[in-house]
Amino acid sequence: MNLFSSKTVVISVITGVSVLFLFFGIFFLTKVSSASPSTAEPTIKESLSIGDIPMKNGIREISFRFSNTTEVPIRITSLSTTCMCTKAKLVIDGKESFLAGMPGGHGGIGPINPRMVLQPGQTANVLALYDPNAHGPNATGPITRSVIVETDSLKIPKLEFTFSGVVVK
Repeated sequence: MNLFSSKTVVISVITGVSVLFLFFGIFFLTKVSSASPSTAEPTIKESLSIGDIPMKNGIREISFRFSNTTEVPIRITSLSTTCMCTKAKLVIDGKESFLAGMPGGHGGIGPINPRMVLQPGQTANVLALYDPNAHGPNATGPITRSVIVETDSLKIPKLEFTFSGVVVK
C-alpha cells in the first residue's frame, strides 16, 4: 500500500493552498479595514502675530473668534494648549469654561472638556493667556504657542489657534 496515494497528495495540496488563501485574505482585509479614509475635513487653523511681548507687562491675553457655520449644534469636547506657559478658556454668550492647559498637566492645569455647545450661527471666543515669565527671567526670543479646540463635528473636528511673538525683557 502506497503511503502517498495521489488522492492524499491532492487533498493535502488543496488544504495547504486553502490555508494560504485564508491567511493572506485575513491579512489583506485587516490592512484594508485599518486604513479607512477619514470623513473629517482638515483642521481649521488661524494664526496671529502679536509682536513684542515685554516680560515686565506680565500675562498677555490673546483673543480668537470662530463661528459654527454648520446647520447643527457642535459640542466642544476638548480644550488644551501646547505649552505650560499658556492657559486658555472658551467663552460662548458670556459663559466661560474653566482654564485649560497643556496635556500632561505642566503648570497644574491640563486639557479640559468644557461641555459647551455652539449652536448653528453662534460665535465663540477663545482666550489664550500667555505668561512670558513662565520659563524664567532669561527666556527671551521668538515663541509660537497654540490653543487646540476639539469638537464632535465631522465638518469642524479640530480648530487650532496659534499666536507668535518675541519675548523681550
